[in-house]
Amino acid sequence: MFSTLIGGDGIYAITPTDRFVWGGYYEEDTLIWHSRWVTETGIIECSEALAFPAEPGRLVMLRQVAARQGRRTCR
Repeated sequence: MFSTLIGGDGIYAITPTDRFVWGGYYEEDTLIWHSRWVTETGIIECSEALAFPAEPGRLVMLRQVAARQGRRTCR
């Protein structure tokens, strides 16, 4: 999503292989986005934020993916 916002065509996708329910929210008073996938066998969470660029024309995106519970299988 962030790449598209700045005119890029990159993609980075996390998709559980089991059936899942997805949800997400912004951390209160921040621009940090949290995604959460609850599957039949586990929970996967991802946090994303845009960092202040070190130089003009450069984007730095921070992403952390964590397996929180149970067995997790993603592709």
